[in-house]
Amino acid sequence: MAWQDIIKSRPASFRGAAFEVEDTSGAFGRRVQVFEYPQRDQPYAEDMGKRARELTINGFVVGADYMRKRDDLLHAIEAPGAGTLVHPFLGVMQVTVTDCQLAESVDDGGIARFSLAVVETGALSFPIAVIEPSAAVDAAADTLLASLVTDWEGAFNAFSDAADVLTSTIDSANKMVSQIEKTLFGPASYALENIGDVQDAVDALAGNVESLLTAPGDLAVAFIDLFQAAGTVGSYEGLLSGEPLSSEGPLIVPFPATPESPTPGQLAAKVNASAFDSLIYRSVLAEYARALVKFSFTSYTEALEARDRLAALLTDEVKYAEADAASAISAATYAALAGLKAAAIEGIAVGAADLAALVEIDTELTTTLTLAYSLYGDATRAEEIEDRNSPAIHSPAFVSGRLRVLEE
Repeated sequence: MAWQDIIKSRPASFRGAAFEVEDTSGAFGRRVQVFEYPQRDQPYAEDMGKRARELTINGFVVGADYMRKRDDLLHAIEAPGAGTLVHPFLGVMQVTVTDCQLAESVDDGGIARFSLAVVETGALSFPIAVIEPSAAVDAAADTLLASLVTDWEGAFNAFSDAADVLTSTIDSANKMVSQIEKTLFGPASYALENIGDVQDAVDALAGNVESLLTAPGDLAVAFIDLFQAAGTVGSYEGLLSGEPLSSEGPLIVPFPATPESPTPGQLAAKVNASAFDSLIYRSVLAEYARALVKFSFTSYTEALEARDRLAALLTDEVKYAEADAASAISAATYAALAGLKAAAIEGIAVGAADLAALVEIDTELTTTLTLAYSLYGDATRAEEIEDRNSPAIHSPAFVSGRLRVLEE
């Protein structure tokens, strides 16, 4: 389209008041702060962003009814705030009129000339405080951990006079330390980043359980410190998988069968053991959620899969607590579990929002190099395809079947 056709298709107006444009001049560019230093020949120019576009528009209204057109334009100019300017050359923009010069004469009857000074403007906006996703999950996890410690102190103190309670708690805690150490330094050890810190936390517990129980909350905090030292998604998944822990469930120490005629102390000890197991398992869940929201996922699909696994674990724990009166869950812990679930679901999704999704494709016999170049125009991404589809890809030179790849 020729320029003459373009300007004819965009008649000038401001806030709907029409006028004709004769010529336009303007100031454009960047806002630059120049710094000149003593004994330096070259100044430094700091770019502060795009400068406001300032225009001087010379125009007119003409015709037998020019006075009506003039008044319409003056009303539009004098109205408060920014308005919509349609400019034949520059298109549509939001501007504020900073000055208007009007000229009329008897010699030039039937015409009013305007010189408008305008500045491009945007909407007024203010900083908005938002909670960073990992900070929200940190807060929810801390709330849950504090409530778990309170629950445990209450459960233990309720039966602390029973000798069986003290004996069974010491035994359970020592077994738990052994099982956690076996897991973290076994199959899950590859996932640890701070092995020294983990070993220090294990050492702080091993052999010190009885002394820590003089203040039951100290024992809970010592276990929480151990889980926080682990610090990685892989270590928490190793703990939650139950391998090589008890076949009765992850992080659960089998409690001896209750005798047919248990003593009050034996019944109290069993309730206490359930409270101890709940403290440990829920503490790991809290740290797992904290680690997942900070984890660097490679795809949106993998992030949502991890989110759904965590949500299922938290949902199951709430259901378990509802069904088992001996689980010693308080209203505060129940609310904290629900709060952690909501914060983690949102946090993981927000953190992964800009990642590409995984898709499944069917391939005929090819190589990973060829496939990577075909999909991404980058043969160096062959290893990415191999890692994501291991062990389905037996050899990078012979690839076929259904594969999961990043959508680009």
